[in-house]
Amino acid sequence: MAALGACGSPQGEAPPSQERPTATGPNVLLISIDTLRADRVGCYGYPREGITPHIDALAAESVRFEELRAPTPWTLPSHAAMLTGVHSYDLGMRHKSSALPYGAATVAEAFFDAGYRTAAFVDSGKGGYLGAERGFDRGFESYEHAPFVKPAPWTKYDMAETADQTIQWLEEAVAAKDGPEEGPKADPFFLFVHSKAVHALPPNTPCLDEHCFPYDKPDPWRFAYLDPADATRVWEDEERGQGQQYLWSLNADFLDGDLDPRAFPEQDIQVLSDLYDEGLRFTDHHIGRIFDTLRQLDLWDDTVIVLTSDHGEAFLEHQLLMHQEVYRNLLHVPLLIKVAGGADDFSSDSASAATDSASSTTDDSGEPASDSAPASPACGETVDALVELTDIAPTLAALAGIPGPKTSEGRILPPAPGADLESLYEPHDSLGYYLFPPTFTYRAFRLERDGYVLIRHNGPGASELGDLYDLRNDPGELSPLPPDTPLRAELAQALRRRLAEEPHFEPRLIKEDEEALKELKTLGYLD
Repeated sequence: MAALGACGSPQGEAPPSQERPTATGPNVLLISIDTLRADRVGCYGYPREGITPHIDALAAESVRFEELRAPTPWTLPSHAAMLTGVHSYDLGMRHKSSALPYGAATVAEAFFDAGYRTAAFVDSGKGGYLGAERGFDRGFESYEHAPFVKPAPWTKYDMAETADQTIQWLEEAVAAKDGPEEGPKADPFFLFVHSKAVHALPPNTPCLDEHCFPYDKPDPWRFAYLDPADATRVWEDEERGQGQQYLWSLNADFLDGDLDPRAFPEQDIQVLSDLYDEGLRFTDHHIGRIFDTLRQLDLWDDTVIVLTSDHGEAFLEHQLLMHQEVYRNLLHVPLLIKVAGGADDFSSDSASAATDSASSTTDDSGEPASDSAPASPACGETVDALVELTDIAPTLAALAGIPGPKTSEGRILPPAPGADLESLYEPHDSLGYYLFPPTFTYRAFRLERDGYVLIRHNGPGASELGDLYDLRNDPGELSPLPPDTPLRAELAQALRRRLAEEPHFEPRLIKEDEEALKELKTLGYLD
């Protein structure tokens, strides 16, 4: 067990003097698929069939949010916003060594204080970007870091192992509830599951073969969507390294002008894209195992399920690979909310069709079927208002019928009680930013308002005032509006004011000891 949290409920057992109420609300499961861009999910319109059948089946029973924005394109600040309900810029997360401020309350603390059992399985080391040393374990009785099994499986980013641990925890939770013991063990749970199985691999991951793919999964997932004849590049050498470090090295050359991103081979970009889909199909399969367990344990109808992501991934749609930019493909992430006992509120035919599609895209061994599997997943109700990751924490609490994090600034989203759908459509500014000092000098900012977005960065060809895009007619943000468009200057001034705002809490940095530095190097963020 970790030490007591610095604010709010402890990580660990409640002190004897602290009396917690008996929770009576539904179970709550929050799933974060790291690096998942919304437009790669079937129910968000991805044309390649059979990639996300289990997520699509969930969507048929859920409210789907069409325009969710992450605040940043990297793990630490986006998850901070997700779990506190406070924008990461206002948390003071403007450095790679940032941690949750002591004054910011988390949604796990809200659940713990309400009498819930709280547990998490995260694909991060203790010093990593979702690690306990950053403050993310606050409010969790159990906060388990990957690798969950030592020695680790083939790679640290293994959703199969994360699913195994989650399923075991659920089975034990039900056994405790059905057993002779009474009290806290019989209370409903708040469970947080985080996977980086879609993310590019750490640079020290052993290559599976001579290709040394930056994204990779073992058989039967390898080459599920990639033609081996197209895999001609070796993604490893002494200068660039391997895994995500190879991609970071390419980005550095793009930013320095040593490589022209427009001249990078389209075949190699397609290879990366296909490998990304391979990882997403692998992840979806194991999410399906968790969903099957909930049904087998008779927990499905009594469990709120929220599925989302922290940021997307780039494949040279603009200037870079991976996730440093603040274009829509990096900050547009999925959000599905299934309420407890809410199946009757949605079309049973729609849910059945999506479930049938999910079961038809794998064989008995779990091997991916061909792209000819049934597609056009049936989706549930849709909200197309601009919402943000900060809205998830208060919404989770409202769905459980408990008070939200005390310092949350997010809005409650439908279908949670207290949601104001009309107010969600009122124009408001949504800030996105990329700051990662001192490792990278690249900086990028965006301000989105009422279908328009201003993007400013210090990369090649950047304009001082920034580029203005009309998202309704240019969702890919490929064609800037004329420089003299009046709204451009207005949004530029609004962005300057927003960036000048002081954090709402005293910023906190962790001490980068040897273990933390090792974790950062493993993730590819340090040389």
